[in-house]
Amino acid sequence: MDALLLSLILCALVEGAGKGARVYRDLSAGGVRESRLIAGLILACAVNALIAALAGYWIAPMLTPEARMLFFAAALGFAGGGLFLAPRSGARAGRAPGFSRITAAFFVACFGGSAPLLIAGISVLFADPWMAGIGGGIGCGIGCWAGSSISEVVWRRPVSIGLGSVMLLSAFLTTMAGLRLF
Repeated sequence: MDALLLSLILCALVEGAGKGARVYRDLSAGGVRESRLIAGLILACAVNALIAALAGYWIAPMLTPEARMLFFAAALGFAGGGLFLAPRSGARAGRAPGFSRITAAFFVACFGGSAPLLIAGISVLFADPWMAGIGGGIGCGIGCWAGSSISEVVWRRPVSIGLGSVMLLSAFLTTMAGLRLF
């Protein structure tokens, strides 16, 4: 249950402040029907979380507990550093019509973001890939959907910089704990 909650919260925050929400907002402003948009979001988040959970399942038995903690710290560090970069528009999925354009845009947004690495890091840390995958998939969907309606100037940039700073600090502290330096 710890893996589910941690991955749900972290993925929702990272995707809400990152480019997943921007892709969702760009596609909804581009005249795409809401039902197709949500279907593409669910498909991309589910496949994203499944692949990341399987990667964590494969990696976890090969690592010691300290190495698992360091892997999670690296995931936190990359996610926190990625939040400092301004997200680009992801609605440029070519000229493919309808559902294929939506699915391509979400796969670009989800696989180009930090959520898969966070899901894999959490599944490695807790050795519970299925709960991490379920929580990460739900968190990615919630973050994309909820973050799309929030103003980018007023909320997203300050929050993404603050969240990135907190995640980098957490990565540093997790690294120190993994190296047994305190």
